Order: sequence, then C-alpha cells, then structure tokens
Amino acid sequence: MLFLPLRYLRVKWIDPLPIHERKFVMKYNSAFVLNLESDKERWAFFQRVNQKRMKDIQRIPSTRMHPELSAQIQGKGMGQKVIIFGNNTELKTQQLYFSKYPALKYLAKRDGMGTAACSLSHLRLLQDLLDQDASDYMFVFEDDIEILDSLLDDGVVMAPNNADVVLLSACSLGHVSVSWQQKRGIRRSATAAKDKTTLPANTIHNNNAIRVISGYSTWGYIITKRGARILLDEYTNERTEPIDVYIFKNANLKVYLPTSDWPVVAHGKVGIKSARRNNDN
Repeated sequence: MLFLPLRYLRVKWIDPLPIHERKFVMKYNSAFVLNLESDKERWAFFQRVNQKRMKDIQRIPSTRMHPELSAQIQGKGMGQKVIIFGNNTELKTQQLYFSKYPALKYLAKRDGMGTAACSLSHLRLLQDLLDQDASDYMFVFEDDIEILDSLLDDGVVMAPNNADVVLLSACSLGHVSVSWQQKRGIRRSATAAKDKTTLPANTIHNNNAIRVISGYSTWGYIITKRGARILLDEYTNERTEPIDVYIFKNANLKVYLPTSDWPVVAHGKVGIKSARRNNDN
C-alpha cells in the first residue's frame, strides 16, 4: 500500500528523532485494565495471571452500550445524526461520543454495538487521562492479556522520550529503525526493518529506536497525554477504523517499541468470550 512508503519517508526525513530514553513506571494512578462488569470470569483470569502487579493496576469498567442508544443506532442509517435526549447521564455521554466520532456509528452498524463499545471504552479512558493531573501517561491493558515476566517483575518500561504511544504487545507489522539524535543535531541514517511481520527481540537492543508504522490491537500499550490529545482530536475525522487500528494509521502519533524488553504483554489463554459480544449482532 502507498501509505507505508510515505510513512517511512516521513519517519526518516521529517519527524524529530528521539534524544534519550524515558522511564515509564506502573503505578496505581497510571495503570488501568478495562473490564466489563459482566465479564467476571475474565476479571478473575486477569487477577490470577497478573497477581504480582495487581497492587499497581486499577480496574476501569468498560462501556456497555445503553439499550436506548443501541435501539436508536440500529434503527438509523449511518449517515444520520444521533439525537441527544433524556436525563440519563450515561446515555447522554454515550450519545455525545457517537455524535463526535462517526467511526463508532459505522462500527456499530458493521460489527455490532459491542465492537463500537470497545473503541468507546478506550476513548473515554484517554479523556480521563487528559482530565487528571496525577500522571502524564498511562498503561492500558485489556482483560484477556497476561503481563510477561520482565514487566511483571520490574513494573518499568523504557522507551524513547518522544513516544506518544509505546506498544507493549507483539502486534506490530511494519517498523522503521531510527537513530538517536546526536548532540550536534546531525541525523544518522534511518533504515526500515526488512521483516514486516516479525521482529526479533534482539533488534530492540541495538543502538536504534524502533518506530511502528503498521500494527493492530490495544491489548497493552502506554500512551502519553500528547498522544491521547492527538487521538481524541483526530479520531473525529476517521470513518471506518476501530481505535486499535487507528492508533497505527495516524501518522501524527509516534508509536514506538520499548527499548527495554519486548514484548511484555501477550494474549492470555483465557478461553472466555467477552459478554460485549452479546451485542455484536
């Protein structure tokens, strides 16, 4: 596809280079897992496999679509506006997001309300990051992941200082290896990783930082306030992609792999389908 060569050229010649590493630390006010109230078995799984770090992770209830909004969306064409009505605060909040982000309406029509609710849950959590002063970044996990030993033991991720998003899972498809900015401001060469589907773990331990220009999944990631602001502002222009694809599609977001161990989260063998799928019909 054309956008990948263009993204590579932008990363190589236009985007600022990282200057140094930054430490991201898991703390109770900066690490969150999204979990539906009805997904009790998945919550039990998450707590069991990640027990060592549970003191540093807050559970955030995922959004379950309000039945009135579900009826309203399913009864309308995708091009029609969502009408805001009633006194129910949660209903009004969901309606406002659906009015602001057209992709949610598209996803609800194409894949079901549960799929749209997944993207909505992440958007609301990003807004929470902007609304608080406790931290300028957050760790975000979904409830069917397992935190791997390096992060489970240390609770720390190292990444380039200019990262907007740090991808913690192995769900990256295209990469660009970039040099660190030199003191005299001269850019060294940047080369694209040859393998677009897999990336050996030892690649992240060389002298370069690794930008991700194609990928999928929001199983586990770190996002800064700057990254959250870009996503919330620019997802308004997206029409079809869920948030776990749009993160990699947006060229203004600098998505990196950690400079420490990677991957540090994996899709857990939970074997329990989320209750949100009950709305995907």
